[in-house]
Amino acid sequence: MKKKYIALIVFAALGIGLTVAGAAGMNFDLTGLTKEREFTTFTTEYEVEGVMIENLKIDVDASQVKIIDSSSNKIEVTYKSDAEILNFDGTTLNFKPKLSIKHWYNPFALFFKNNYEITIGLPSSKDINFLKLDIDACDFSFTNTSLIQDLDIDVDASTFVMDNVNVVNLMSEIDASEVNIRNNIFEELTLKASASSIDLKDIKVNDLKFAIDAGSLNARILGNKDDYFVNVETSVGSCNLENTSSGDYSKSIEGTINAGSANIIFVS
Repeated sequence: MKKKYIALIVFAALGIGLTVAGAAGMNFDLTGLTKEREFTTFTTEYEVEGVMIENLKIDVDASQVKIIDSSSNKIEVTYKSDAEILNFDGTTLNFKPKLSIKHWYNPFALFFKNNYEITIGLPSSKDINFLKLDIDACDFSFTNTSLIQDLDIDVDASTFVMDNVNVVNLMSEIDASEVNIRNNIFEELTLKASASSIDLKDIKVNDLKFAIDAGSLNARILGNKDDYFVNVETSVGSCNLENTSSGDYSKSIEGTINAGSANIIFVS
């Protein structure tokens, strides 16, 4: 019997040790358990050469993030943190904060959350050829008036709001997140979502493509339904639109739904 208890104690100690080592390896700040963090405001600017931004990636974890217009010709970044967390290599703005155990644990959503506040100003006078957003465990909002030719977003365990952003083509991969896209005009909008909620409100789109797995899509499209060719395949899911026969259509909606739903309405 004593051997059994000794074995349990050994395994418990081993488990605690592995947890602490794993937390350190995953960039957790264990000091957050015992003291409050002191945040400082950091501000930096990056020159943008040429008439447009060719290729920019923003990679951010566990933060509250806003992308706004900048009136200058520079990329302007301001953030509140207990340490410098930003690295820029010329094409990628990389924010990698330490994850404080005291701040990240949310017993209901199990998301990593921190109190970092980041504001990124993109020059409104500079068009963007390609912008990649890699977002993990963030509260993220995006408003910008410069023209973005191609926007690629990867959203994981986050809330993401995009309002009145001038984008031609948008591709997205969304996992366990809530996404709201409002007042936008797209040539092509592609959505791939798992265990997520997507709300499109008052958008114009020529080609909408989606794949929903255990999630929901609600869309309010400004336009005439008769202009759209519709082809939506459902497994254990539902869609309020009926598929159309082949014909002469100027726009299209195509998608697959597996254990999810899509509700799409049109407003002329």
